[in-house]
Amino acid sequence: MADAAGATGVVAPMAEPDYRRLLAGRSAVAMFTRRGEERARRHGLTNAQHHLLLAVHVHVDTLPGVAEAAGHLHLRPHSGAELVERAVAAGYLHRGNHPTDRRRVHLQLTPVGRRGLDVLSRAQLADLADLAGALARPGSF
Repeated sequence: MADAAGATGVVAPMAEPDYRRLLAGRSAVAMFTRRGEERARRHGLTNAQHHLLLAVHVHVDTLPGVAEAAGHLHLRPHSGAELVERAVAAGYLHRGNHPTDRRRVHLQLTPVGRRGLDVLSRAQLADLADLAGALARPGSF
């Protein structure tokens, strides 16, 4: 990550319009996140569970396990394992034996998990297109 202070520790002030753009952009991202959280809650999932289901689905060909799923959610492995446990208990995921490594498990969506993923992802993809459009328009914020 770039450090604006550089080697000297001096930070040049930004122009006022840049602060406004930054606020508007951060607000748009927060709104995107809030909409996703609210929609997930209405469908009985948490935002983190939706993210987990998405990560498992996208990586189904590589037989994703707990560590891989946790990595996509930027969670520590033990936190990822707890999230997986709750998703399994809720019927969204199935945990199976890895075909070549008995020490590992792999995760699969259940039909209930797939339905939840499809409903939430379709709506959130539309929200993401709206967000991308808003961020790409010069002078829109």
